[in-house]
Amino acid sequence: MGKKGERVVGSGVVMLLGLVMWMGTAASDPLDDFGIGISTLTIEQTLNEIVLPVVDELIYVKGNALPDDCCWQDVEVAGTRLYLQNINVPQESVQSLASVSGSDTGLLMDILVQFDLDFFLQLCEKLIGPCVTILFCNDDVSLHFELRIRTVLDLYADAEGKPVIAGSDFFFNLAIPDKDGLCFVLKSALDVAIPALNLVANKVLPPKLNAILEGAFANVSQTIEVKGPFDLYWKLSNSTASSNTGQSVQMELDVINNCDGDTVAPFEPSPPMVDTITLLDQGHVLFQLTDSFLNNLIYTAFCAKTFDFSTEANGFTIELEETQSPEMTFINSTNSSAASITLKTSVKATRFPLRVSAKVTATAHFALFVSPTGVLSFELDPNDFVVTIDSSIPPVNKGTKEKIEAAIEAAYEAQVPLINEKLANYTFQLPQIATFNDPEILYGNGYAEIAVATAPMPTSVLGDMMTPVIVDIVEEVGNYYYGETVGSSSSQTRDLGCPGLAGVGATPIECQDL
Repeated sequence: MGKKGERVVGSGVVMLLGLVMWMGTAASDPLDDFGIGISTLTIEQTLNEIVLPVVDELIYVKGNALPDDCCWQDVEVAGTRLYLQNINVPQESVQSLASVSGSDTGLLMDILVQFDLDFFLQLCEKLIGPCVTILFCNDDVSLHFELRIRTVLDLYADAEGKPVIAGSDFFFNLAIPDKDGLCFVLKSALDVAIPALNLVANKVLPPKLNAILEGAFANVSQTIEVKGPFDLYWKLSNSTASSNTGQSVQMELDVINNCDGDTVAPFEPSPPMVDTITLLDQGHVLFQLTDSFLNNLIYTAFCAKTFDFSTEANGFTIELEETQSPEMTFINSTNSSAASITLKTSVKATRFPLRVSAKVTATAHFALFVSPTGVLSFELDPNDFVVTIDSSIPPVNKGTKEKIEAAIEAAYEAQVPLINEKLANYTFQLPQIATFNDPEILYGNGYAEIAVATAPMPTSVLGDMMTPVIVDIVEEVGNYYYGETVGSSSSQTRDLGCPGLAGVGATPIECQDL
């Protein structure tokens, strides 16, 4: 394996999943250590089950924060009066639905927001005496709104490896397919006004929404503080990609060795990690990590404290001490040889009158495990240590060498529970974007992949990341349409009042003056 250069970093905390949401396309990066793939089905479920209910609640709260009564005079024609009463948005009418599809150009997200706006309406003319209804405009009204927001989202890395999100192919469309109780003259006015608003929306909203997207990760830290004598420093790589199956994000994860002057642990992927997107199946979340990443974690443990022990085995007294950091290796196999570890040690083997000092290579196999909460750990198999004496002082014959090797193997195997106990301190929390009840772990040359068939969790990190962005987008679009309809700027519509209707020359009045 190659060696990494040094980098000194500051401290900070970031959720690793902060990168997962929006995916782009690029060429393979030979330094990728970690990858996450999320199927379009999983993202779609997350939107519909976690994110959009928050949007629905926002619409319901906003709609019912409108004043009960709103009144205007001189609506397009002098002497006219318009009266709206009992304005409300029925909670059961608010429904949002999203669909997600992928391609090699990004993630296509299509959101449909539907709700009803109910009120009593009277349009009348007041010249002398009572206000006289105009053209039968005096009835209970229920307007059914459908707002569609569609865009392609793409992610790329800036020069420092931070994520930058860009939206393209924006499409906005507001429709009112049902206008129950609304008189013909006002129906006609809406039928003219809404298409004009849509035309303008598709010109003025894209830069506003791109500003929201670009700010989504503006303050993200690239350092992750974790348990152990190390920190993690991530850089988004150019291998991040999307396809019709889903989205992936790949990154270089530097293990910052705290016991060695905050230097980068030295192991690099060899061979390079396979692009995560090529392994992703629909309906799954996939995690991918290299053996070099695990080796860098172990390297920090070796730096902090070497492993040594003394024991009796097969009549020998065995004193063993590590001479270099152990190395793990993944290979493309479905049997126990898929994951192995190599240990280099110095050993003193004593059985009177024999006393031998030896340089020893030991190999064993291990397995990865994922807990129901997504904690990744690894354990040695106690039954398959193979020990080879590379050199000894004094030299020994073949028979003696084999007896000493067998004694060292027995000594190692007896120490496996202690070794596994120490390894338990070097776990890795996978991003909690999935349920981990039935993970499937497969191995390739230089990497392991962990696939889980998943549905979103109620506290999904993915949902937590997506919700504020989606809410801001829907609110910005909704404020635009409301603001344009009532003649107000969107910045004035975060707390909605009575529509101004300045666009038709109307002036608000106190309803008791009707």
